[in-house]
Amino acid sequence: MARTQCDHVDLGDGNVGRDVGAVLILFIFLALASAGGIGGGGIIVPMLLVVGDFPTYYAIPLSVTAIVGGSIVRFIMQVQRKHPNPKVAHRQLINYPMVLLLLPMALAGTVIGVLLNSVAPNWLILATIFLVLTYTSFKTLKKGKELRAKEKEAHAQMAATELHTMELIVDDNGDNKNKVPHVADDSGDSGIDPEAGFGLDQVIRKEKLRDIHAEEARFPWFYIVVTFAELVGLIVLNLIKGGKDSSLAGVDCGSGEYWGVIASTFVYLLLCSAFAIVVVKRDYARKVDAGYKFVEGDIDFSGSRLYKYPLFGTAASLPFARGGLSPCRVIGRGKKNKAWPLTPSLLTWKRPYAPMQPLPRVLLPASWALVSSATTSYMTLFTSISSFTQFLVLNRVPVDYGILLFFLAAVASVLGQLALNSYVRKTGKNSIIAYILGVIISLATVLLIVTGAISIAEDAEQGVGVVCTGNRWLLGTRIAYYQRPGSALRTGVASLIITCVCSERLGDAFNP
Repeated sequence: MARTQCDHVDLGDGNVGRDVGAVLILFIFLALASAGGIGGGGIIVPMLLVVGDFPTYYAIPLSVTAIVGGSIVRFIMQVQRKHPNPKVAHRQLINYPMVLLLLPMALAGTVIGVLLNSVAPNWLILATIFLVLTYTSFKTLKKGKELRAKEKEAHAQMAATELHTMELIVDDNGDNKNKVPHVADDSGDSGIDPEAGFGLDQVIRKEKLRDIHAEEARFPWFYIVVTFAELVGLIVLNLIKGGKDSSLAGVDCGSGEYWGVIASTFVYLLLCSAFAIVVVKRDYARKVDAGYKFVEGDIDFSGSRLYKYPLFGTAASLPFARGGLSPCRVIGRGKKNKAWPLTPSLLTWKRPYAPMQPLPRVLLPASWALVSSATTSYMTLFTSISSFTQFLVLNRVPVDYGILLFFLAAVASVLGQLALNSYVRKTGKNSIIAYILGVIISLATVLLIVTGAISIAEDAEQGVGVVCTGNRWLLGTRIAYYQRPGSALRTGVASLIITCVCSERLGDAFNP
C-alpha cells in the first residue's frame, strides 16, 4: 500500500535492516557534512525518503533534528578556537559580529519557511531545493578548484623563498656568510594602519587598539549571551503560538491571537536586528577611528552595506528552512562580478574600504576557509533550533527517530571535525572544505531527482494547504490536480520562482 502524507512506523517496528542501513549511510555523510561546516540536510532528507521510507512530511523535521545535534557539538568544539591568520591570532575563530547581524532576520526567514513547509505541496518544496542545490553545487566545486590553485601558488612561492634564504646563508665564496635576509616590517603586527598618523594622535590610537585587541581576545560572552537570548525569546513566542493542538497560552491555531503572535514574532526579530546594527556599527566605527588594520576576509560594514546583510540572511533562510536544510550553503553574487554575502556561511567576502571595486566571486582565501566553516556551524545552530522548535510544536517530529538522529549527528560531527582538523594541520590544504561541500551538495542534488519523483507521485491528489490542518485546502475549497490542475500549478510555479531567485535578484537590486 502506498504511503500517505502522515504514515509513520515506530523505530524497530518495521524493516530493521532498512533502519540499520539508513543509519550507517547517514553517519558517513553526516561526518563529511560536519567537516564542511554544514548540517547535511541535503543528504538527510533524500536518505530518509529513499532508504528510510519516510514521507516528506516527517523527513524534513527529522532532518532539522539531526542538524541541531551536529551543530551543538561543532559549536562546543569550535568556541575556544582562534583565528588562523597569525596577524590576528588573538581573535575568535567564529565571526561573532557577522552572526549577530545576520541572525535575527535569518530566524525570521526560518519562521516563514516553516509556515510555507506546512502549506506547500511536497513537489514544490523539493523542486525549490533541487534548483538551488544544482546552482550551489556547481559554484562550490568551481570555488574549490580556484582555492586549490591558490594553495599551489602559495606553496610554490614559499618554496622559492626558502631556497633564496638558503642561498644567502650558505654561499660558496663565503661573501654572504654573515648576511641576514631582510624581513620587511609588517605594520599588521601592531594592528596599526600605516596611514593612521603619527605623534600624539598615534599614541592615542595605539591605546584604543590595545583595548580593541583585548576585547577581541576575551571569550565572547556578550555575543553568545545576546544570540542565545534572541533564540530563547523566539522559542517562547513559538510555544505561546503553538501549533495545531498545542499552545502554552491556549491560543487556537488559525485564530486572530495565533496570527497576532506571529506578527509579534516578526516585530521582536526586527528589534533584535536593529540592536545588532547599532552594536556592529559602533564597533566598526571604533576600529576605523583607531586605525585598525583589517586583514583579508574581514567584512566591510561601512555605509548602506550594514543594512543590506540582514535582508540577505532572510532571503537565504526562507527556502531552506522550508525544505529542512540549513540555509548556510548558498553562494550569493551580484552583477558585474561583485560579491554579496547572502548567507551565514560567509562564502563571499568583501575587502574593507573598497565599496565600488569589482571583486571576483570566490570563496574565502584558502587560509580562512576554517573561519567560514566555523561561522557557518554557529549560525546553523540557531536557525536549526528555531526550525526544530516550530516543527516540535506542530507535532511533526517522531520522538524515537528524532532522538536517534540527534545523537547520530552529534557523534558523526565529533569524528568529522577531528578528522578535518588533523588533515588540515598536516597538509595545510584548507580547500578540502570546499570540495567536501561541493561533493555533498552534488550528491544531494542527484538524490533529489529520485525523491522528487516519489514525492510528486505521493502528492498526485494534493493541492496547496494551510497551516492549521493536516488536509490540503486553499481558501476553504479542496483542490486536487485532477479537479483544478491550473490553479495548483500556477500557485506552485509562482512560489517556486520567488523562492529560487530571491537571492539572485536581491543582490542585483542593491548594487550601487
